[in-house]
Amino acid sequence: MFYTTSEYTNHTGLGSKLFAWGRAKVLQQAFDVKMLQQQWISIRGAGVTRGGIDYSKILGKIYLFNNFKNDVGEISWLEWQLNLKRKFPTVFVNNLSEALEVLAGYNKLIVFRWHGGHYFTDLEKLWACFKILFGVSDVPLYNFDVVVALWSNVFWLMLACALCLPLAARFDRWCSINLRPLQLQSFVIGQNLLLLAVCVVLLVGQTYNPFIYFRF
Repeated sequence: MFYTTSEYTNHTGLGSKLFAWGRAKVLQQAFDVKMLQQQWISIRGAGVTRGGIDYSKILGKIYLFNNFKNDVGEISWLEWQLNLKRKFPTVFVNNLSEALEVLAGYNKLIVFRWHGGHYFTDLEKLWACFKILFGVSDVPLYNFDVVVALWSNVFWLMLACALCLPLAARFDRWCSINLRPLQLQSFVIGQNLLLLAVCVVLLVGQTYNPFIYFRF
């Protein structure tokens, strides 16, 4: 006999929980595996302390209390702990293929990890990228396309570096001291219009769609 459920941490998002739970549900329905009741309630403070929410809906929207109904045929957590846990060793799997391999045995609890298929495991590819990054690989660090892209955007790269410095804050301070409120407001409006014009020019310059000119 086999049982199945899903595992996740207290801070796992609802989407990741549903991925793991969905795999367990497919295994239950396709191979007549009994399923444990899923504990959806997740008490965490970050979702509350950040603000911007309706505090009257914390239990349902943040803590996921009473949002899901368990099937009547599922095994309760209490029954599993008291009567079944000692008889069924736990096997952790990432996907249905690994779960099918476990079904070749007997008397197991198949637990689907919440991060299965969502984390990086190709260490060879990672090492190859590091070798290319530091110039110790047979693959050249740059080519003609990279050079063209760099020189085509060198102005914007320099501007981005300049804006990372405290120059912008000093310029804002100078404007607030030396310009009148009406002048400062006019300057901000003109600055925004200039940025909008630059964005439009760049957008039009990167497309060959003739209809783009009629969509503003």
